[in-house]
Amino acid sequence: MRALATPVRYFTINGPRDIPGPWELEGIVKIADKPVPLDPCPFCTVGPSTLDPEKFKVQPALDLRDWLMPRTETQTYTLTRGKSFAVPIPFSIHGVAGTIDLGFQTQNSLSWETTSKLMNGYSYCAYWHQQIGDAVPP
Repeated sequence: MRALATPVRYFTINGPRDIPGPWELEGIVKIADKPVPLDPCPFCTVGPSTLDPEKFKVQPALDLRDWLMPRTETQTYTLTRGKSFAVPIPFSIHGVAGTIDLGFQTQNSLSWETTSKLMNGYSYCAYWHQQIGDAVPP
């Protein structure tokens, strides 16, 4: 997808707009999205046999060469991480000493869904870089 944009205003470095000279762009306003096909796609045309198994995790292939209709697949990904720590607070009441642990915990969660329309007549094989893992769509 490529965004089509138009400049908000042009101005020259040394004066008003009617003076020719090096132009600078003050702002851009998005006016539309235009799908741009990657034919052939540099990522989709990588064969599974050419992927290094130590660098990439390869999913079993989905063969749609004999299918009559496109197939839609939806996947949900969730990334959760958190931290917890405790701060010991010493105290002494009437000669009895002890500590109270004051604990803190945070947790962040991010969830997203991807939908892919796989056209019939092709064989698909998803792969991930080992360092990224399964939390990121292929």
